[in-house]
Amino acid sequence: MTGQHWKICYARRDTKLNSHIKLQISLYRIFSRAYFHLPFMVIYLSKIGFSLITIEIIMAVYGIAIFAYTKFPDSLKPSFHFSCKHVLLISEILKCIGLILVVLTQSFVGICIAQIFLGFGYGVAAGCDTRIINYHIDDGGKFQSRSNSLMFTALLVAGLIGSVLFNIDIRLPFIASALADVVTGIVCMTLPNEPGKMETVRKNGTNAKLTYQEKSLVCTYCLTRGIILTFFTGFLPYHLFIDMSIPVYGFIAILTSYTFLGNISSNFIAGRLKKEYALRIMNICLLLSLIMYFSNNLIMIVAATILLGLTSGATRPICLNGLRDNGSNVALVSNKMEGIYSIINIVLLILGGILYYSYGFVYMHLLLSFVFIIYILLHLYFKKRSNEYENQS
Repeated sequence: MTGQHWKICYARRDTKLNSHIKLQISLYRIFSRAYFHLPFMVIYLSKIGFSLITIEIIMAVYGIAIFAYTKFPDSLKPSFHFSCKHVLLISEILKCIGLILVVLTQSFVGICIAQIFLGFGYGVAAGCDTRIINYHIDDGGKFQSRSNSLMFTALLVAGLIGSVLFNIDIRLPFIASALADVVTGIVCMTLPNEPGKMETVRKNGTNAKLTYQEKSLVCTYCLTRGIILTFFTGFLPYHLFIDMSIPVYGFIAILTSYTFLGNISSNFIAGRLKKEYALRIMNICLLLSLIMYFSNNLIMIVAATILLGLTSGATRPICLNGLRDNGSNVALVSNKMEGIYSIINIVLLILGGILYYSYGFVYMHLLLSFVFIIYILLHLYFKKRSNEYENQS
């Protein structure tokens, strides 16, 4: 067999291997985002008797757990000892335990412990699937965008099924999510072997300073996700279900519009546009969404939720692809981003909860709008400094 034939054979084998790994990671991302319970967490806590402030404290415990995990010594983190696929398996086990605890207990302490397990489960996995993609897949950036759309599809379908389950028994969405974690754990064991995250961190140094370009992306990721997810998971369900008394299926239809548009955004805005254009569209959508939510008109709220979904879907792939294009250590920076995001999430949930409980929805929303202004100012500052540094170089 000639050298040319050998090259063709190896190319075919690499293509098949690449496709197989893509399928494995796609399955992981689908099942790991089957959050049947997520739209109903706040409503569930309200139905079992917790006040709004107590609910937001419980929601904040999740962020506290994520932040605490980022401060663990490296030697205590699973990523220091295990490959990424085993770290992801540990993550699913922790999340499964947390969801089971939510169902089994209705005490404040018990549910806070459940949130700690869920937060650790998220923190443990941060950056691992992205690192597997970067390590094994040649077109990692494009695949990241495509697989993000699969995650939104999983969230969409899980939310719809979760609404049916919630109407039958308010505990069923949590049980379904726990079962999805079991399936995800099985999928994790099929993922390719690859060194754990901390190997990369040790090589590059944990105290490496971020460039201004990296700071701009970290700022975008942490503040926009802080605004979006705090609002979407912590306050919007309460506002729709409790304040506006929208029935379950109407409530889930509105939230589904968020997920559906997030899917489109992940594919078309983040996947096909240049980063600068995508960021501008994302910021405009978020601004319009925040303005529209000041209205109590149902049509305006639906439109605002659609725009919020467009922003949410684009945020993660834009930032991760930007880090990758910048030659950054994606795993290390992702870990920092999750720690910063969790602090923002904690502060916004608690302060927003106090404002919402004491003065109403509008004052909580003013807080999120103020954070958006801070984000725009920081983003422009880091962008200016980055351009100045590039010109000097």
